[in-house]
Amino acid sequence: MVTRQMKLWCLGVVVSLMTSRAFSEVPAGDIRALEERIKVLEDDRRGLRPERADWLELGGDLRFNLVVPESATVLNYIEIDRLQFNFRATLSNGVYTAGNIQFRHGAGAATATSLVDKWYTRFSLGDHWLRAGLTDRFIEPGEMDLGSRLTAAYPILAAAFYRDEQYNVTAGGLFPTGFGDIRYRLSYGAGLIPGNRRPTEHGAPSFVVGLSTATDIFFADRDHGQRADEFGVGLGYRSHFGKDGTADLVGFGLVSRMTASPSRPTAIHSKDWATFINVIGWPENKQQRIGGRIVLRKASWLLMSEYIDATDGNLNRDAWNAQLSHRFKFNPLIGGRFLTAVEPLVRYGQYIVNTPKTLANPFTWDREQWNFAILCDIVRNVSLRIEYDVNKEITGGQEMANDEFRTQLRTRW
Repeated sequence: MVTRQMKLWCLGVVVSLMTSRAFSEVPAGDIRALEERIKVLEDDRRGLRPERADWLELGGDLRFNLVVPESATVLNYIEIDRLQFNFRATLSNGVYTAGNIQFRHGAGAATATSLVDKWYTRFSLGDHWLRAGLTDRFIEPGEMDLGSRLTAAYPILAAAFYRDEQYNVTAGGLFPTGFGDIRYRLSYGAGLIPGNRRPTEHGAPSFVVGLSTATDIFFADRDHGQRADEFGVGLGYRSHFGKDGTADLVGFGLVSRMTASPSRPTAIHSKDWATFINVIGWPENKQQRIGGRIVLRKASWLLMSEYIDATDGNLNRDAWNAQLSHRFKFNPLIGGRFLTAVEPLVRYGQYIVNTPKTLANPFTWDREQWNFAILCDIVRNVSLRIEYDVNKEITGGQEMANDEFRTQLRTRW
């Protein structure tokens, strides 16, 4: 009696023989070509995507820079700007925790530094959510709108007001309507300590005034503090037009207090502390940011403009910028494998301080900045940014030689 297992075994033998005969009639060169094609397809399928489990997603980001400052006091250099590891763990339906850890090695640094860049837990309920942890300020592009700076370098407005992260609890969500979506944010957190920052991503020229030496820096919201004293509110509206067009209109406000003796060391360099106090005017320690953003997206076009008015004690500043880019997609241009998209970008911005201009005090300078960039997608998850920044200052004296050219090769997995 022939069993079911014997029938299956016989069928397998017949199939094997037929397959062997079919391949024996195919030239060896065609078989090798077929094997190579299968390998390419497997590599493309796997790519550089994060390893995934049902509840865990892992990824990373490597940025490699070439920087050519205009200033003769800063040499050209190549560096690994950062190595970043990202994670997201789903804890239950609608609840996850996420963050990243960075390893950075800035120009001229003797050793690398590591830091937790972001780490937060988010609870979602339909179109509304609550997030607690170390995150960006919600006023950053992409949080309430479809904006993005795109470039490796931060514009002056971003560097001054929302580049760094803060400890906070933020509630957000949206209300769909028949004429668009209304979005909101409510936040309570530690705020950012007033500090200073360079106008370019890496180099900052020093200059001589009389018998002393000064460095080109400006006021910026820097490292997160410990005191929970910042309240924020944001309101946005998004509408759709045409086949693939969106328009975002966002307004926001942040109110907090400053302290001359923060529980953490201030980000202001000690040699600049006296100047800082004179400009800010203690005990007038009120701090607020009021601003907004308009973002228009249509097909491969992105137009974005933002504005912030800031008060720090007796110091008033305001900044704005406008950015335009267009993304060209095509079949790979180089060898049929490389260069899949190119996006030219131009951005112009101003940073205004309401104080008399003094060459010896860079905190008082007004600034203008042009950013020109070409953003290239080499292959999936590998991109090249080619950028040039043109900086101009109203100093009450000489202008700084602080333009900067940079390229950044970025790999994500």
